[in-house]
Amino acid sequence: MTAENKPTAATPQTLLPSVLCWSLLACGAFFLMWVMLHRNGNVADDAFITLTYSKNLIAGNGFVYNHGPATLGTTSPLLALLSAAAGFLLPFLELPVIATLIATAAWAAWGWILYASRGLFNLNRAEATLIALTVYTTRFVHPASEQTLFQLLLLVTFVLFRMRQWLLCGAAAGLLTLTRGEGVLLLPLLFATHYYQERFQWRAALAGVRGVAVGSAVILGLWTLYALPEFGSVLPQTLKVKIAQGQNTGYYGRSFLPGLLVRMTTWDADGLLLRVVTWSFAVMGAWRVVRRHPHLALFGGWILLYVAGYTYLGVPSVYIWYQYPVYFIWLLLAGVGLAFAAERLLTWPRFSRPVRTALTALLLLFVLLPRYYDVWERAKDYPGDVRAESYKYVAAWLRENTKPEDTVGSGEVGYLGYYTSNKIIDMAGLISPDPQAVLDIPSWEEAVSRFAPQYLVECLPTATTSEKDVVLRGDVRYEPVLTRPLLLPWRTPPEHLCVLFRKLPQPEATPSDNAPAQAPPGN
Repeated sequence: MTAENKPTAATPQTLLPSVLCWSLLACGAFFLMWVMLHRNGNVADDAFITLTYSKNLIAGNGFVYNHGPATLGTTSPLLALLSAAAGFLLPFLELPVIATLIATAAWAAWGWILYASRGLFNLNRAEATLIALTVYTTRFVHPASEQTLFQLLLLVTFVLFRMRQWLLCGAAAGLLTLTRGEGVLLLPLLFATHYYQERFQWRAALAGVRGVAVGSAVILGLWTLYALPEFGSVLPQTLKVKIAQGQNTGYYGRSFLPGLLVRMTTWDADGLLLRVVTWSFAVMGAWRVVRRHPHLALFGGWILLYVAGYTYLGVPSVYIWYQYPVYFIWLLLAGVGLAFAAERLLTWPRFSRPVRTALTALLLLFVLLPRYYDVWERAKDYPGDVRAESYKYVAAWLRENTKPEDTVGSGEVGYLGYYTSNKIIDMAGLISPDPQAVLDIPSWEEAVSRFAPQYLVECLPTATTSEKDVVLRGDVRYEPVLTRPLLLPWRTPPEHLCVLFRKLPQPEATPSDNAPAQAPPGN
């Protein structure tokens, strides 16, 4: 048999030719757009904190939360700036839609950039495509959040690092840090990796290290020149709040690492088979990275630093978006494992090529289709933030019945800040000029008493709440002016009322001739 007539061996490249890879990535991008825009209705309250800053930037008020002074209460200054710029250029689009489009574009672009740069990570086109399609099946991306923007900039930084574009790599790392503060952990990883690649020759490694340092210093230096005089700090205030939350384990649960280990066993908990299959391929993928794709270990090194940093700082594990970076790496490893299994099955000599191809296609369908169906089902039935309609209802009343200078206190400030122009008092300290002063207050009642907002928003159990009773918070009296039923599934009991209280004037004491002043009846 001549070389021309000899049948070629089946490979992942022949299973997924270029046109099919492009088509699959395009379908994945359209799927992501449908998922994200379908979820856009009531985004998480925290997302509106960032968007409130964007709203005020567009209005020319600066980095303020409706009223001065300027504070850095958003986790993601870069997303606030990007949303503000896009909102200024596209005034016909609402900011939640704009932020969701940014998140969707970043999520879709991640797969395309991985595919385009696959050679830098020793991936063939089939491997890059399957990794991207697996990462696209995450369940925990919140619309209008910075999660996907962060993972995109993380990949871009690694791509530029592998291309030895040191200045651009450093600039990307700087933008990553402005997307979320933990991006700063990437710099020591890049330095250590380059030092290792240069066989511990520090002189040879110094050139690359210098370029990365200069590139990141330009971005972070410009931000520092603005942020330090404006806010008195360079990093967002969320870090202090996270640490304080971690110290209150009674309410926020376990610290980061113990809580993460428990929650990792419940990822994709709606389907045991889905979870077991994904975990199996993730373990296989980790082994494959060590053996064949060591450059992908950059992702693993970063996530180890991330977990170590959050654990050291005592950050709680209660919020799923704190775990999302680990979940993202988990899916990346599962994609690597799936590609390896497909490659081995496709080259298994025991069966003929048509049979091997059919079995490989069935394997991919068996693994990926249930994951996509699960994401589709969750998007179709996505309720959004269950408090959203109540907060919008309260915000509408405040817009109609209060003046902008009237103060509104709440423990959740995203919707209230975005949909009103009131001065918002954050009882959690996130948007406060001095968050530590708020965090040091030991109880809710004392915080309300300290700040005495003119209006107060609380979510209270229905069974213990009256729609008419005057309540006492510390030494301040409030009367309810608006109530709305609310279900909070994570609380027991779930039936609550979202109540808007208005501050009452303090009664004058009327001491008797022979007795000290007494509190008014009912207090």
